[in-house]
Amino acid sequence: MLENLDIVQVILIGLGIFIVGSVFLKSDEKKSDPVTPPVEPPPVADASHNFMCLVKKWHELKECAHQQGLHEVCKMLDKDVFPLLNQTEQHEVE
Repeated sequence: MLENLDIVQVILIGLGIFIVGSVFLKSDEKKSDPVTPPVEPPPVADASHNFMCLVKKWHELKECAHQQGLHEVCKMLDKDVFPLLNQTEQHEVE
């Protein structure tokens, strides 16, 4: 089979095999861990906004406990958990 080919054809076939082989070898080297895109940090919220959200959730929790008839929970929230917010609320009422 190779006897019928010219020397130039044999060289070109060898060169083609060399190029194809080098492509496969390079593709194996590049297979590494995939690069994960960077994670964006969450936006920083304003401190006053966080405090206002906390106060709002405290009022919602207290109202929900009161509607459920959990008066002991309301007292505990007022006395132990959020005494500073409760003092502010009492001053607003007066």
